[in-house]
Amino acid sequence: MVIFVRLIGLFSVTAGIIFIIKSELMKRFAQFFIEGSRFYIIGVLRLIIGAVFLMAASQCRLPWPIIALGALILLSGITIFSIGLEKSKDIVTWMYSKPDWFLKLLSVFSIIIGGFILYSA
Repeated sequence: MVIFVRLIGLFSVTAGIIFIIKSELMKRFAQFFIEGSRFYIIGVLRLIIGAVFLMAASQCRLPWPIIALGALILLSGITIFSIGLEKSKDIVTWMYSKPDWFLKLLSVFSIIIGGFILYSA
């Protein structure tokens, strides 16, 4: 189970690096998922990832940060379903309409969180 947590951390770091280099790729990725009902895929993935974090936390080097991140990720998945598809899409559209420096800042945040996950797991 810890392997999945590490893979998620590695994915977060890798995606952050790619999105810093090509921030327009992040916008295209977001556009893909806000079309139709695809955004629910993100909600389901967040529910699964949050559950994996919570189940694997006891086996990690630093369990409390993994528990906290797992709870936040799980909550974000629940939020997608509770506020509805259209409101979720509006939030994502608003976020990705921001300037490139803002998207690069989000990418740096992704790298930091991913690195922290790798260290904690």
